[in-house]
Amino acid sequence: MKKIILLLLALMMMVALVACKNEQPPATESSSEQSSESSSSKETPGKDETSSKEPEVDDSKFPPVDRIDYNVSIAQTIDTSIFGKINDFKNDFLEQTYHYTSLDITGAGKVEIETAGIYKISGKTTKGYILVDIKKEDPLKEVVLILDNVEVTSSSETASIPPIYSEGCNLTIVLPDGTVNNLTDTVTNAEKGAIYVKTGNLTIEGRGTLNVTGVSKNAIVNTKKLTVNGGILNLTAVNSGLYGEDYGVEINDGEINITSEKAGIKAGDYEKGENPGDPPLKDVVAPLVINGGRIDIKSKEDGIRVNGDATIASCGLSIITDTNGIDVTGNLTFNTVTDKADAIVDISSIKRGIKCDGKVSILGGANLKIDVRVSEEEAESTTDEFNYNKDCIKAYDVLIDTTGVVYLKTNETYKADKSYQTNPSGSYYILDSREYVKVDPSLYSGKIIFSIDGSNRGIEAFDKIEIKNGIIAIDSAEDSLNAGGTTKDDKGNILDKKDGSITISGGTINIVTSEDAISCNGTVAVSGSTQLNILDANKGIKAPSVTIDDGKLVIITLSDTIDADEITVNDGDIFLLEKVDIEKEVDGEEDPEIGDFIVNGGKIVCLSTTNLPKEPTSSDVPVFAVSIEDESQYVYGNFIQINVAGLDEIVIKIPKSYAKKLSIVIVSDEIESGESTISVGSYEGGIPKNLICTGGTFTAIKTETFEK
Repeated sequence: MKKIILLLLALMMMVALVACKNEQPPATESSSEQSSESSSSKETPGKDETSSKEPEVDDSKFPPVDRIDYNVSIAQTIDTSIFGKINDFKNDFLEQTYHYTSLDITGAGKVEIETAGIYKISGKTTKGYILVDIKKEDPLKEVVLILDNVEVTSSSETASIPPIYSEGCNLTIVLPDGTVNNLTDTVTNAEKGAIYVKTGNLTIEGRGTLNVTGVSKNAIVNTKKLTVNGGILNLTAVNSGLYGEDYGVEINDGEINITSEKAGIKAGDYEKGENPGDPPLKDVVAPLVINGGRIDIKSKEDGIRVNGDATIASCGLSIITDTNGIDVTGNLTFNTVTDKADAIVDISSIKRGIKCDGKVSILGGANLKIDVRVSEEEAESTTDEFNYNKDCIKAYDVLIDTTGVVYLKTNETYKADKSYQTNPSGSYYILDSREYVKVDPSLYSGKIIFSIDGSNRGIEAFDKIEIKNGIIAIDSAEDSLNAGGTTKDDKGNILDKKDGSITISGGTINIVTSEDAISCNGTVAVSGSTQLNILDANKGIKAPSVTIDDGKLVIITLSDTIDADEITVNDGDIFLLEKVDIEKEVDGEEDPEIGDFIVNGGKIVCLSTTNLPKEPTSSDVPVFAVSIEDESQYVYGNFIQINVAGLDEIVIKIPKSYAKKLSIVIVSDEIESGESTISVGSYEGGIPKNLICTGGTFTAIKTETFEK
């Protein structure tokens, strides 16, 4: 617990400090010219040296694109050591005193029980079973089986009967402390599992070990409610490990290890109709409730599949799967109580981490890690055979309000794409080092061209995303937060459509992505004590309407830091390291309409290298704006020092220039009338605070007089 607390405190300090790097020597006019000449003479990353027929690359139109670290070292990745081990949880099951009947399976090779009661089973057999067949009454009678180092292996001689079969009663299996019990069925087992309770509920408890191998289908199946209160369960199955059909699965304690060819844990059942539009052949809704314990799942299909609602609280859960980590048709809630704040959920999947038709809520002190990885086949393939649906979380709605950590990562995937030959208006990329760069394919013949197919997002919500609290790190190949979607029927008719909304009112969010950090077809709102650090993105925030009421924001992008028709800033401390775009997208219009950028308060520092609008269209606070149009006066990679009357000194690393000018816009009610100086050079020391530093060697290149 102390390690977690120290980790969280360290992370908070890290995101509060942004270190300045000592990289370049002081800038002079001659060094600027030399650096510019050197930069322009570099070979374009897209140039194919092996192709003699490749046309000359217009470097001014498609310059090399470098990821810009500026003078920022905010920790974007959470220290994932807290996810390295699923914690051990104490099994609180108390031994009970039973008055039982002793039965030994060794001699006859089978035990048959027809009367309700408590039975202690011992012995071994390689061709037997334990059969509980009670006359069904209302209410159902109770049968307790105490397994005392039992070993039952079915064989063809036992035909269709599994190692434990129960009918007509509620069954409780007790695992005494220190016992090891082994159950294995055979391929001839006609029932659904190696342990199969056909009528009534199944409860498993104790401190002993139960090893179950489902050779035929599942390991443990209950047609009613399946409850685990304790024990060490090692389950191997060609289908599922735990399966509660009609009334679901409840896990309150114990250690459960599952290796399955299909879903690790399954609650309820759903089977779609034979043809599109047909009613389902089966639709049994049942819940999953996990209140504690330690669960380790390795599955070929979904780690957890629930046709209904699922609640996962105060447990250690690890899932490694080749498909979805958790697939839920209802609502999914993570809600860890604060005194078990070291409880975590760790998902590693090849498809989606979480797929939820309802709402995903991450509450309490829940810690959640999702890593959507690339399979070996995908990593080795250069063809189009794979469908990339690799979101960490895909749901109708998402709510994050936790005192814990949420870490989401998707692996970047690329596909060779020849569709540009027939669709030249699409978006295409070349791979440049670790990034992909948007290009005109006609200029890069001979290079492998990629397009984004499918989805590799951090969080995708059909309607809305709400973040109220938490330390959140997202490293995604595509949009980190995306809201708004459309559903259609088999004939293409729209069934539902949402513009979506993203609301952030607290927490620390650190984002790195190759596409948009925050994207929404509706509204984005940031407020409260939010610390939003977009450290590497194509676009920072993209939505028709963006409102910032408060918070601390650092947004570093290749393209727009904010792209919106309407931007309203009422308060906050905002650093924008690239342009603000308020051009409205209107098809067929040569001169697009300019939207609104309204500032009613707060502080904004914007450094940009493009000619699109950056200044507010309306501001109740002073606006200082200056451009440096002689590019020989500044060098990419050096630092620019901004001294504006009334403000602390600002030092920011100079980005790669696309236009022939460097633009600076500062909006703050602290700006005073007086002389302001812009200098370039190198930073050599001092104390960093956010993006404001002191010290270094600089040469003044421009002086402006500002009247408030």
